[in-house]
Amino acid sequence: MANGKSNGKRIYICHTFYHVYVSILKECHLQHVQKDAYCRADIILSTVYLDLTLIRDRLQKTEFFDHIYIYHEKPFEVFPHLMKYKEDHGILRNMVQRMIFCKKFSKTQEDLIPVDLKPYDGNIWVYCDSDPIGYYLNGHHIHYHAVEDGLDCLRYADGARYDNQGAFGLKQWMASHNLIFMQDGHSKYCIDMEVNNLAVLDIQAHKYVKYVEVCRQSLVDELTRADKDVILNCFIGNIERIRDVMKDTSGRKRVLILTEHLCTEEQRYRMFRDLMDEYCVGCTVMIKPHPKDDLDYAARFADAIVMDRHFPMEIMEYIEGIHFDTVYAILTNLRDSHFADQMVNLGTEYLNRYAEPGQYDFVQNI
Repeated sequence: MANGKSNGKRIYICHTFYHVYVSILKECHLQHVQKDAYCRADIILSTVYLDLTLIRDRLQKTEFFDHIYIYHEKPFEVFPHLMKYKEDHGILRNMVQRMIFCKKFSKTQEDLIPVDLKPYDGNIWVYCDSDPIGYYLNGHHIHYHAVEDGLDCLRYADGARYDNQGAFGLKQWMASHNLIFMQDGHSKYCIDMEVNNLAVLDIQAHKYVKYVEVCRQSLVDELTRADKDVILNCFIGNIERIRDVMKDTSGRKRVLILTEHLCTEEQRYRMFRDLMDEYCVGCTVMIKPHPKDDLDYAARFADAIVMDRHFPMEIMEYIEGIHFDTVYAILTNLRDSHFADQMVNLGTEYLNRYAEPGQYDFVQNI
């Protein structure tokens, strides 16, 4: 696409279960459009934050993707020789250090990436290019498409601007010439940055020159029942247990709590304990832990039913018969969720009761 080198094969580089889900949505769309001409894409599952190998076997059984690769991606903190480039020596020297850091960090991934990405040039979709893979692709001059990490996440937290405060315009120019790396559509080898909804972003103020809209709800609306069953089979092994909870005829209201990887474990425990005590008395409560949230909810919330954490909450829409009276979340975007009568975001005001002062100032209230 970008420079004529691509072999036409697509590959997705995922860091979360949600990224895998969106990749499947995008491929389902291509299946419907291309029909008999469709060829399966490849996928890379990174282990830098989550053990995505937990769903490799399920993905293989569905035969949805052609090749499934595991990428043991490593952050810069594990490379001692890079740490000196993170020391503060003033703006000019810091910028020179950053240029050196980007090149050296790119090289650290060479022996970790499980497949040669150059033949995919221009047909690579990367979620979270702020992670090491973004440095690698730019350092090796490989074109790629960046994809929004979470639904409308840039509306609430613009990572590129937050990570590059001070002389943002200069840093943006340097990134566009590959002197340094910047995530989310600002780097030279990023073809474009896919977002769910351009209307919620201040395009002019933030200079999102490469941003394109790919509405995720439109992709969901195209799904057939067979598509939804494939998605469920990729992620969930205990669907029947979830359905059994829905058959409760006691008359109690059914409440779902979506946890998030926020604050410390103890702060998180108090936050969701208080949420249950304040809003869920007398209800049948189900907790869906965030995939990154490793608090042992089953041990500490004996009065709730705790679900598997290893799937994105969005696919609960596809479980036939599932419906809640209320879903509670802190920051999770619930606007396109329809498996409850009431969707409640408690927002940063509620979060700040438990977080350290200023800890989440970069997140806009929702």
